[in-house]
Amino acid sequence: MTRSPDLSRLAVDDPITRSQVTALRSLGQLSIFPTSTLSFVILRVGDMRKINLKTQYRQIRRLQFIDTLIGAVLCAIAALGVSAVAAGHKWGVAVPLVFTALLLLISSLYGTRAGVFGTVLAAIIFAAFLFSPLGSFHIGSEAAKGNLAWMLLLGISFSFLFAPPTGGLGRH
Repeated sequence: MTRSPDLSRLAVDDPITRSQVTALRSLGQLSIFPTSTLSFVILRVGDMRKINLKTQYRQIRRLQFIDTLIGAVLCAIAALGVSAVAAGHKWGVAVPLVFTALLLLISSLYGTRAGVFGTVLAAIIFAAFLFSPLGSFHIGSEAAKGNLAWMLLLGISFSFLFAPPTGGLGRH
C-alpha cells in the first residue's frame, strides 16, 4: 500500500510538488481548498438530475394517460348501459341531460381530458344506440338532437371549468 503525501501541513503560499498534486486529484479536489469540487463531478450530478427529471416526467405523463383512458372507458361503459336500459322509452330523450352529472363526476375524479373524451364517446354511443334510427349517427328527433347537443356543451365546458387538469384520485 502506497502512502500519499501529507497534505495537512500545506499553507496557501507553499509550492506544491507533483506528488501532492496527484494526491489532491486522487482525493477528488482541484485545489487545496476542501470545498472545491471537480467540474466533471458537478456535471455528472447535473446529468443525473436531468435523467431523474425525465424519468419522473415520463411516469407522470403515463399516469395521466392511464387516468384519461380509465375515465373515458368508464363513461363509454356507463353510456352503453344507460342506452340499453333507456332504449325505446319516452324518457330516453332526457337521458343525455341526466348523464351530464356522471360526466362531471368522472371528470372531477380523472381529470379534464377524461371528461372531454368521455363526453364525446357518450355522445357517439347515444347517437348510435339510444336514438332512432338505431345503429346510425343520424338522429330523427329534434328534442333528442337538442339534448345531445346540450350534453356535449355542458360535459365539455364542465370538464374544463370544474375538473382538475389532471386526475389521479389523490396521486400527488
